Amino acid sequence: MDEHPELTRQEMARIIVTTGWDKYDTSRRAIGHEEFSGYDYDIQAGPIEIRNSRLVRTAEDRIPTIFGGIAWHFYHGAPLDRGYPVRIDFLMLYDPTKLARARKRFPGAKSVRRGLSRNLYKFREPSHRRTALRGLVEILR
Repeated sequence: MDEHPELTRQEMARIIVTTGWDKYDTSRRAIGHEEFSGYDYDIQAGPIEIRNSRLVRTAEDRIPTIFGGIAWHFYHGAPLDRGYPVRIDFLMLYDPTKLARARKRFPGAKSVRRGLSRNLYKFREPSHRRTALRGLVEILR
């Protein structure tokens, strides 16, 4: 795991399942931290809707697959603040009813590029993050 060389995949999976997210070190900055600093958010996420046993695509999907769009943002967006692309090792699936869209910290807070704020979420009950996590998918190399 390139972003977490001190942990094995099993250790990271245990942290995610136990805590409900991958933020085990409060000193680590999330991808896009500077750009998103005007928002009070916990996670960066994107909605995936399943209807009639099929993934629902939207007009905003730039890549022909749902996961392709997510991977594209990490690979092409991360170099803006990390200086290198980031590989996705895990997908965390959350119950959308346990999340709320993030809000600006104060009215005059810096905004993000058009459309990005829709990917910032807050846990409705931060002390119960673990119950919001519905699944964990490991992406093998």
